[in-house]
Order: sequence, then structure tokens, then C-alpha cells
Amino acid sequence: MIKEHTYNPKKHMHTYLAIMAVFMGVFFISSPVFVYANKAKIPKKQTETEKLIGNAKTLNIGQAKKPADIIGKAIKIVMSIVGSIALVMFVYAGGLWMVAGGNAQQTTKAMKTMVWSAIGLIVILSSYSIVNFIFSNTF
Repeated sequence: MIKEHTYNPKKHMHTYLAIMAVFMGVFFISSPVFVYANKAKIPKKQTETEKLIGNAKTLNIGQAKKPADIIGKAIKIVMSIVGSIALVMFVYAGGLWMVAGGNAQQTTKAMKTMVWSAIGLIVILSSYSIVNFIFSNTF
């Protein structure tokens, strides 16, 4: 004899509730939000010289009165670049780890990359704090 399968909706109630919660969440998150803003002004196209001057104004290098200010701004620029490189290295190591697929050699390489990236970031941040301490107390 073949046993007929009977469908019991109470048995799958938690699944229906979860699906309903997801749909409601998506509906409320994606509902339109009206924002009234001023009409945007379209900036004129800048030449390369104007871009360089604008970048120099943002750094305020021309307004620096002491060499320590210029050095401090240069260090901040270098720190932002180094932070970006560290982020890229962490993402690279995480990607290696994710695609390792149980390969011990790739997992070890990913772990070493992550550890050395962390050590490099710690060294750079500590050197920044030391230089900051020296400049703030000396100049």
C-alpha cells in the first residue's frame, strides 16, 4: 500500500513566518523616502592646474607656519595611504582563506599574510603615535 502524504500547515508555520518577516522587512526598507533638497549646482570643469591648487588648499600646506605642520600633514597623507594598503591586504588574505578549500598550504599563506598585515599596521600606528607625541611636546 502506498501511504498518502498529507500536508500539515502547522508543521511549517515557522517557515511561513520567516518568509513573511523577510518580505515585510524588504517592503519597509525599500519604501520610498521623499527628500526635498535644493537644486544641485553643476560645477564647472576644472583644469589640471586648478585641481592641483584645490588639493593644495585642502591640505592647507600654504597656511602652515611651522615645518612641523607640513611634516604632520605629510604623515597624515602617508597614514591614509598605508591604511588603505592594510585594508587591501586584509581583504586579500580573507579571500585567500575563503577559496583555500581545505588546502593547508593556501590556508597557511592566508594566515601569514593576515598576521604580517596586522603586525605592519601595529608598527605603523605605534610609530605614528610616537611621532605625534614628539611633535606635540617639542614644537
